[in-house]
This record gives sequence, C-alpha cells and structure tokens, in this order.
Amino acid sequence: TPGHVNSMANAIGFFLAKHPIDDMQPGDHFITNDPWQTSGHLHDITVVSPTFLNGRAVAMFACTICVTRWALLPARPGPTPFSSGTSSATRHLP
Repeated sequence: TPGHVNSMANAIGFFLAKHPIDDMQPGDHFITNDPWQTSGHLHDITVVSPTFLNGRAVAMFACTICVTRWALLPARPGPTPFSSGTSSATRHLP
C-alpha cells in the first residue's frame, strides 16, 4: 500500500543514520517493527537489505511484512489488551 511504500523509505533513512552504508557488508539485513521509524504499527515488520556490486553497496531494498497482532503477542489465555501506542505486551524488535 502507499503507506507502506513511504514507511519503507523512512526505514531506509532510519537504518542509514544508525548504520552508514560504507559499514554494511554483503549478507546484512536490518529488521525492525519500531512504529516511530517505519510503518507506524508494532505489528508490521520492515526488512531493509543492501545490494552490492563489486563489493560496494549500490542500492537498498525494503519490504514491510504485515502480520497480525497475534503473531507478535505472547501466548496467554483470555482476551489480550491492545492499544494504539506501544505496549509492553507486544514484542519489539530493535
């Protein structure tokens, strides 16, 4: 969706600020569900991967995986509380 395309662009900027492109190596992948840096949802996971040509990073590819909230919540009986903000019940990927 357009929202995810824009959030993937934001995620690339977020990861480049923390991990300069010159420090990246073939095989690196950057993964987060931080709603403040990517899609805005704790339940969406964004993966950013550099692409290399002759040992030099030449492009970044990104993918947002839309998962249900139940996939990231700890298993427990009964109803699970959910809020629009960050929740301690939701697993956060750094």
